[in-house]
Amino acid sequence: MKLKIRTYASVKEVFGESFELELDGVSTVGELKKKIISMRPESAGLINICRFAVRETIVNDKTQIKEDEHVHIIPPASGG
Repeated sequence: MKLKIRTYASVKEVFGESFELELDGVSTVGELKKKIISMRPESAGLINICRFAVRETIVNDKTQIKEDEHVHIIPPASGG
C-alpha cells in the first residue's frame, strides 16, 4: 500500500515536510504509527503525542487507511 504523509512543525524537523511510504500489512493508523516509529525510533515520544488526520479529518489509532491515502501528522500546538 502506498501512502502520502505530510508533516508539520516539530515532526517536519525529523521527517521532512512530506514523504511517501510503501507498506505491506498496514491497515490502521495505529499500525502506521508503529511503522513510522520503526523508521526513526528516537521519534517515538513525539509520534505518540501527535494527532493524525486522514482526508482532512482527525482520526484515532483504529481508523482504517486505504491505498494512496493522504495522512497528516500534526504535533501538539502550544502558545498563547
